[in-house]
Amino acid sequence: MTYKASSTPWSLRPFSHKIPMGQKFRDLVGIMKDKASLTITTLTAPPPPSHSPAISPDVAVLRATGHAPSSLPPDDRQIAALLSFGSSSRLSASSLVHSLASRLSAARDPSVALKSLLSLHRLLLDGSFILLDTVYSAFLPSSGRRSPLNLSSFRSASSLPLSSWVRYYARLLELLLRAQPLVQQGRRRDQSDTLTSLSNGDLLKEMDLLVAAAEETGRTPPTLTLERNMLVAEVTRLVERERTDVLHAIAVRVREVKERLGELGFAGSVELVCLARRAEQCRRKDEGKLEDSLWSEVKGLRERVGEVVVEERGRVRSVRREKASESARFLAAGPAEAVRFGSSRWSCS
Repeated sequence: MTYKASSTPWSLRPFSHKIPMGQKFRDLVGIMKDKASLTITTLTAPPPPSHSPAISPDVAVLRATGHAPSSLPPDDRQIAALLSFGSSSRLSASSLVHSLASRLSAARDPSVALKSLLSLHRLLLDGSFILLDTVYSAFLPSSGRRSPLNLSSFRSASSLPLSSWVRYYARLLELLLRAQPLVQQGRRRDQSDTLTSLSNGDLLKEMDLLVAAAEETGRTPPTLTLERNMLVAEVTRLVERERTDVLHAIAVRVREVKERLGELGFAGSVELVCLARRAEQCRRKDEGKLEDSLWSEVKGLRERVGEVVVEERGRVRSVRREKASESARFLAAGPAEAVRFGSSRWSCS
């Protein structure tokens, strides 16, 4: 009997994925946990005020970050329920954000942790001012308080690849939380007044933060074993959206710093060269026209600043040589020879 290979490409064949028994059991346990938590929360939660959303923040968070289905992200209705807390009082927004932070801190399942981080990201992108203000105060690390985004040691034996995504996403979101005000400024059409009022040091600090965020967006973990995971696909989509906004914010600051090349000084010019080199390493092969124009500007900036650094270094060396020769002439005068000082404080009466 001869074997005849199928002429249908693999990409067009129906996908049949058998869920392992262990995964089925974990999903069943997760569903039972979610139902128990929702029942307890619904029964014990006080009735919401008239000006607040119809459900409690704990219920909204539990529905958006449930164990099952583990490979699907929160749907639009669940995300809309979370965002609705930003249109009421600050107390409601604070309750929601702290409930989400508690859910993330207590998560042991990687899909629950990743859904919590995804929900936080959606609040960061689409939330109102009240929600954003509460998110900054709750998730950014402060003195004496550990950030809920500090998940560098997160690891679950149930899914090591998904655990790596949790660690990566938490690290990225902490950077984006710091850079988000700068990214939001970049979405405005005219921000020249804001950038013009910055000092050179502050402008370089902003560029450093934005370049660090752009670097982190390119360090996504491998997805070979997670190709059919829609939750990871949604996270990847949001990361790409953030990368585009971050690159636009960098481009605006590159144009601004070009106008200040003569004012940066030697140390500022060296720092700018390092930033430009780091930014160029974020370039991809399949970039669009907007990104290509940015990299052309960054390359031109690096070359111009490199010339300034070389000229400044040569000037500093020549000044040092002149000072050294003056010191040699002063020492050669000898102790017995009188030396004239320009200041009258040292004149001999």
